[in-house]
Amino acid sequence: MEPQLLSECADWIAEMLNEDGFWISAELIEEILRKEHDTGIKIPPLTHEQAADQLAGERFEGGPQGSAGQVDRNVILQVLQWEDDFLGFAGRPRN
Repeated sequence: MEPQLLSECADWIAEMLNEDGFWISAELIEEILRKEHDTGIKIPPLTHEQAADQLAGERFEGGPQGSAGQVDRNVILQVLQWEDDFLGFAGRPRN
């Protein structure tokens, strides 16, 4: 995903999660999305749940309260699911 689209996606996901009652920064979401792409995780063939399991073991610099650490698997799962919606709206669904 191009940097501009990645940033727009992260901002949109942050807004959607905020509406659902979760506060997570767009910067952390962008980091999650970058790790997904940098580690070569592909949905499909992996499910969102499998991808979230793999990413949950990663360290994120923009973790909770700005500290480095792991991000909850359920948060990652929601980010990945919202990413699908964003990509669909952008006309770039997952392959």
